[in-house]
Amino acid sequence: MTKRLRSYYNYIFAAVFGLGIFLRLILFIKNPSLFYDEASLALNITENSYTDLLKGLNYNQVAPPGFLLLSKFLYEILSPFNEYLRDLSLRIVPFISGIIVLPATYFFVSNLNKNKFIRAAALFVIAFNPLAINYCVQFKQYSLELLISIILLTTFYKIIFKNESNRYNILLIALAPWFSLSSIFVIASGLIIILKQNLKKAGAIFLPLVTSLLILYAVSIKYVLKMNFNSMIKCFEGAYGFLAFNHPLRIFIRFGELFSYNKIASIIFGIFILLSCIGYFIKGRIFLKKLFLLLPLILTLCVSLLHFYPLDARLVLFLLPVFAVCIAEYYYKLYPAVIIVFCMISFISSLCYFPAPTATSHREAVNYLTENINSSDRILIDADYNTYKYYMLNNPTEAEPVQIPFICGKSSQQPSCSEFITKLAPGRYYFIAPSKLPEEIIPVSVQIINYTPFNKSTVIYFDKKNN
Repeated sequence: MTKRLRSYYNYIFAAVFGLGIFLRLILFIKNPSLFYDEASLALNITENSYTDLLKGLNYNQVAPPGFLLLSKFLYEILSPFNEYLRDLSLRIVPFISGIIVLPATYFFVSNLNKNKFIRAAALFVIAFNPLAINYCVQFKQYSLELLISIILLTTFYKIIFKNESNRYNILLIALAPWFSLSSIFVIASGLIIILKQNLKKAGAIFLPLVTSLLILYAVSIKYVLKMNFNSMIKCFEGAYGFLAFNHPLRIFIRFGELFSYNKIASIIFGIFILLSCIGYFIKGRIFLKKLFLLLPLILTLCVSLLHFYPLDARLVLFLLPVFAVCIAEYYYKLYPAVIIVFCMISFISSLCYFPAPTATSHREAVNYLTENINSSDRILIDADYNTYKYYMLNNPTEAEPVQIPFICGKSSQQPSCSEFITKLAPGRYYFIAPSKLPEEIIPVSVQIINYTPFNKSTVIYFDKKNN
């Protein structure tokens, strides 16, 4: 490679790193309101002790104990004094993880392939993946799980192909499940290959890993399974999260949702991704290398077929480095221009999706309510009660909120919401919803005193008189 061409690629790597970090930093500083599962997870951090966090979470939430304990520690150390800083402190772990993902990806792909075009393409796919950017600034564990996946893939590559097995690598593998539940797929894949290579080497990894897993099970997992397992399985079964032979498009949709939540676009993306993986496997490469990269995907699909692990986009984000390498290597040997087109589409997709996480405004809506509510007013909450509860931590009111049993943001349920409001007892009410609601949601027989829309939130103050 000429000096001029090396310089050209160095500029590309610098641009990808710089812009990737810049996009994540903008979202982190914007620090949008927590919503739904974020707020539910945040309530567990604020309400529970360190010990309680190990025993299973409330509000139908599940997260690895290391992520929970680290988040709780940072929250208490920083002691945020307002809602904005509290949200920011909770997002530190996902944000830092999302930033480290970029150099970790470069290092991982550099071990796999010395071709700078392939390295640049794989890095580009991850740097500008919409979901990777999104979960970098959401208070959820998936950004950390993506980072752990890349680190484990790099570690196992060194052990398998470079014979670099040392105590630090073994310790890292043993501790990974504490911070990433999905790490089990990568660890199991690596152990299967090492077991075939060298039984003694596999034993050196296996014993500390099993010890760590037994401790993890005793102090946390057994309580989590008892408290959350059945409810989570029912939740994902209801959301069509598991792979099924009678729904062949599901696998394309779920993997395609890593790049777009538009159904047609997700199917196209999903087909492209899986064709890349198949092409990577059947093309002429060292079989062990192909097995090393694709075995985590194969194990994930098998476990999902058994209805133990859902193929939800955020839950398969840890497979993104596998997809990125397959896309870059397969199409480089076939049609390099395809990679460039895909990278451009991925980049545009990330920019189009980029404003979505900033559009929530529940924090502002609840602050508006607490500043204006009177002691005699009552509160109605639409759908996202936990978000309301979370943002009321610093500014509680005397009014006891009532949750409406309908999602009033759905047009099909708005007539039921109007009927519910019609039957309310006389009085003045604040109706707060985590969505844009039309004034028409309030029946004509009810007097609207103030209608205040926010981005993705609405506060309506109305007077309900006797019928």
